[in-house]
Amino acid sequence: VEELRDYALNIHSHHAAQPVPHNFQIREFNQLAQALDQMVERLKAGSEELEIAWKEAKTANQIKSQFLATTSHELRNPLNIIINCIRLVEEGLCDDREEEMEFLKRADETTIHLLGIINDLLDISKIEAGKLSVVSTPIDLRQILLEVINLQSVNVQQKGLQLKCELDPQAIPIKADAGKLKQVLINVIGNATKFTDTGSITITTEIQSSSGKSQVVVAVKDTGIGIDPTQQHKLFRPFVMVNGTTTRQFEGTGLGLAISRNLIELMGGSITLESMGLHQGTTLKITLPLIDISLLAVPNKEVNVGDLGFSSGNEPVKASRYPSLQESGGSSSLGINKSVKIEVDKEKFPKSQLLFGNETCEIRLSPLQTILVSLPKGGVCANGTFKR
Repeated sequence: VEELRDYALNIHSHHAAQPVPHNFQIREFNQLAQALDQMVERLKAGSEELEIAWKEAKTANQIKSQFLATTSHELRNPLNIIINCIRLVEEGLCDDREEEMEFLKRADETTIHLLGIINDLLDISKIEAGKLSVVSTPIDLRQILLEVINLQSVNVQQKGLQLKCELDPQAIPIKADAGKLKQVLINVIGNATKFTDTGSITITTEIQSSSGKSQVVVAVKDTGIGIDPTQQHKLFRPFVMVNGTTTRQFEGTGLGLAISRNLIELMGGSITLESMGLHQGTTLKITLPLIDISLLAVPNKEVNVGDLGFSSGNEPVKASRYPSLQESGGSSSLGINKSVKIEVDKEKFPKSQLLFGNETCEIRLSPLQTILVSLPKGGVCANGTFKR
């Protein structure tokens, strides 16, 4: 008994090296020694966990301070640009109206960039406070994807990248917050564009079934800078940057994926990232559960080839929609006192041709540079137009 008592009193110095004595003649004492030994092991494991948690907390505090320093730069720099641009215009220091508009445009673009940073900071503060929420309703994921791709396509084309889309031809019914889902998709596709200098970005959807449940997987694959496999687990953690120099080179707070993960999980889905390593590209996958298509409140508006613009050249093409084109001459009636006019730069496109309504036109352009198709209700289908 005295031996067990002495060991218990000095447990702080014994548990790291010496085991509890088990050589007693009385069985109950050996059982007590065994219980004491198990307690020592639990204490040892607990102290190791506490030490790890303390180190992580210390590291997180340092990272948070570093993040705040980085974010202060991200906020200060755009503000300085906005102030300087406005002052140049206000004080009449521009040579002409064109230069004034150039500075105002720069201020406007910088303001939008700054708003994105502020929104990220607000979202991450809600996440830490446990107050970030979503309002999920039945929506068509395919329609959301097409809208986001249309928004991001200009940025992709301006970098000279190829954008490939392999989407399911039918509606993809899910229950999600449309606004928050757009935010996630814009962030994911925006990251793929930002970190890819050459090559392509591929966006695909795949329907999977397992254990009687169906889900859709949206994959965004790029041929960009890639990520070291040992660093990938850090990407979804707030206030953690994989590489400070990378962040400085490409700008941003590094909060986008942390926010995206939380939003997707609130919508009942998951988000994962795969990369073979540096300069090997990255694939990010978003998985969301499917719902019955009958739950969609409004039938999906079919989006056909007529809604998209394609280009084989280096110049970005802005795809616009021109509904109900029925008259030739570059304009069409869209109702009382409403019209849309198509203007073609004849210097850039000297051999351009326009096809309206159900007209049949033989196009002789070699090589084919740009096609813009918009079809009226009840008009020739896209495939029919291309065949003609």
